[in-house]
Amino acid sequence: MKIYSLRRKLLKSISTPLMIYIIAIGVIGYFTTQEEINDVYDSQLITASNVLWFLSQDSLKKNPDQSQSIDIDDLHLSDEDKDAFDEY
Repeated sequence: MKIYSLRRKLLKSISTPLMIYIIAIGVIGYFTTQEEINDVYDSQLITASNVLWFLSQDSLKKNPDQSQSIDIDDLHLSDEDKDAFDEY
């Protein structure tokens, strides 16, 4: 005859939902972190592209014979990319 203690029963009944919650929190945290990291990298890339854009505009002003100026509308960007430029 096996004797089960109350502690063992409580541990079994609590451990399964607790593990499910811990795994769910880990998965949610992972995807939230990935999204935030992607946003930070996107903003850094857009900042770098804006710096390059202004530097190229400055060099075009100094040497107008070098090439033509390019407008953002001429780059055939998608609406999502144009929104990203406006956001950052």
